[in-house]
Formats: sequence, C-alpha cells, structure tokens
Amino acid sequence: MRAAYRFGAVVVDVETGDAASGAWLSEFLQPWAEEMPGGRGRVLVRMTASAPACDALDRARAAASLRQVPCFALDSRIVTLPGWDDDRGLVVADAEFECYYRVTPDEIEVAARPENRRARIGLMRVVREMLAAPALAGGGLADVHAAAFAMAGKAVLLAGAKGCGKTTMLIHALTSGAADFVANDRVFIDGRGDAADVVGVPTVVSIRPETLQLFPQLGNNGAWLPVSARAGELATSGAAGDGADGAGGVVRLSPAQFAFQLGAGIVRGASLAAVVFPEIAAATDARSFERMSPAEGADRLRACLYGASAPRRAPTVFAGAAVSTAGPADMAVTVERLAARVPCVRGRVGLETYQGSPAAWLQAPGLPSGRPAQER
Repeated sequence: MRAAYRFGAVVVDVETGDAASGAWLSEFLQPWAEEMPGGRGRVLVRMTASAPACDALDRARAAASLRQVPCFALDSRIVTLPGWDDDRGLVVADAEFECYYRVTPDEIEVAARPENRRARIGLMRVVREMLAAPALAGGGLADVHAAAFAMAGKAVLLAGAKGCGKTTMLIHALTSGAADFVANDRVFIDGRGDAADVVGVPTVVSIRPETLQLFPQLGNNGAWLPVSARAGELATSGAAGDGADGAGGVVRLSPAQFAFQLGAGIVRGASLAAVVFPEIAAATDARSFERMSPAEGADRLRACLYGASAPRRAPTVFAGAAVSTAGPADMAVTVERLAARVPCVRGRVGLETYQGSPAAWLQAPGLPSGRPAQER
C-alpha cells in the first residue's frame, strides 16, 4: 500500500507491505495530515516485514561499534537510539518497538518481523517527525504541550505540566456531546493572522488508573486492545494487549480509539477561543475559573512550549531527512501575542466535578458556548 501525507507544504510518501499497517497509519495521522495519492513526496518511508532481514540486522548490531543517534523529539526528552553505519547508510535499532530504521538520502526503511504490529508506532513516529520539523522550521508556529477540544467551531486549549489534569478535563468535556477531540498532548498554534488557529498533533493517549476510575468506558472492560490496532476493532475485539497497553494499569490508545470509546468526533483544529490551565483543587467539590492577566498567561504558556524542559540538541536524524533549514523562530514571541489576544483562565476543579455533567464548567466565563448534544 502506498500513500502520501501532507502537512502544510511538506509531503512524505509512505509504502507499507500490508494494507492493515497502511490503514492503521492513515487512521492515526488523520485529520492532522492530509492523505494523498503516493508519489508526491521528496522522501519515501518504506515499511518492510522480513524475519531474515531482521536476523541479519541483529547480527550486524552485535558486531557494530554503536553510537547514540537522536531520533524523536518528545516533550521532556529527545529519544536517542543506538545506531551504526554500514555500506548502505545509517541503521538505528529501536528495542521498544522491535524494529530497525535504515536512513539513506532518498528513503527511510522501517524493518520489522511480520508478526510485529508494534513497529507501526515506530513508523508513525518517523512520518510525524518528518512532517512536523519543516513546519516548525518555517517559523510562526508555537509548538505547545497541551490538550485541546473544540466547541461550536472554537478551540479550547488545556495547558500545563504533566499530572495537572489536562487529560481528565479533556475527557470530561468530550463526554458532553458538545465537544470534538483536537489533541491530547501536543498542538501547533499559528498566530500570524487575525485569529490564532490551533491544529492538533496526533500522539498516543495514556490514561492513568485514577482517570480510568472516573471514565471506565475508556478501559474497554479490561480487554486491552493494542494501540497498534484500529479503532473500529474496539467494538468487537476482546484481544489482550501486546505489552504496550494495560501495563501498570495505564491504558494507551490511539487518537481514533480514544475518540471512538468516548463517542466523540475528531477535528483537525479550530480558531483558538481560550486557554485553560487546569489545577486539581484540594476540595473535591471545588470548581472555579479565574481570568489571568496577559502577562501571567504568557509566562504559563512559555513554560508549556513543547520540549521546554528538554535540553537543546541538534535536530533529530528524521527531522534532518526532511528539512535542511535553520531551526524555528523564537516561539516565545508567538506566545506573548496569543496571551494578549486570547483569554487565559486558571481552572481549579475538584475530582467530584468529573462525576457529574460537564455542562456547568463548559459555560464558564471565557469559554465558548457548546451546542446541545441533540444538535450534533
């Protein structure tokens, strides 16, 4: 199966040896990236399934002199993986997803054994990195560690440090029937026009045990389906997870699985209407939303820039395969403009609030009014 994916002006060709892997990737990346007919990208990402090829790479790795290669930019770190050079290019080993990446000027190969569906996540990371890096290098976008939902065509950003309650607040909003899913962990914000536009970046959604207790529908009755499966399979499959899901009580879902379980729609993005900084209130029945000053909002948003807590390093190998220009412009300037134009709200919510309807807090000052479920 061959297709191309476009984000902005960047197009990446992808070829998979089986239709199921191609369909999974398409479901994971859309609607963030537009799917197109293949043959339009500058670089081809090819996924191959071959046990003999992986056996040969296992032997080559054991004999090679390895070095750490920066591969994927996450919020808190750059994922580095062991790699080595051979007569065809750079080879990188990914033990987590049980695959290898071979990087040449015109092609990136993701090699895995035929029975390994986990390698699909590695494939997705490669394509996402290659699409995101050029867009950010062009400047004008703020890359923010945040969740987001849309109501009545307007986006609400949920920003803050890990554990502040972003995912819990997002899930509660999506259960209202008035909100669509935009993103769980990462968004791009374009503040260059009259309105600030939010676009969600697809990431794996991790649901902690305490959040699962509040929203048990996300657990699929304990029958974990691998994140490497498609969303529609959740309705019929009781298959056990592949080791990546359900471990330690944490449920991991693709964006499509996540929305499917909640009965919510997915939209690529919307015009930004408000930024909420969630806080878990000590009083379980508390619920308050207070407007911040633009200066305080800008300070809080700067701390939420994606990768703000990670050390600055050279571009990843997959970003380098997609873009050769300088790094992105100073995102702090974009953040300051956003905070001056868009309401920034401190949302203190006790856990009891999430046991009831989200209707009350969704009507808080500064948030766009949602339309009733029957109008969806």
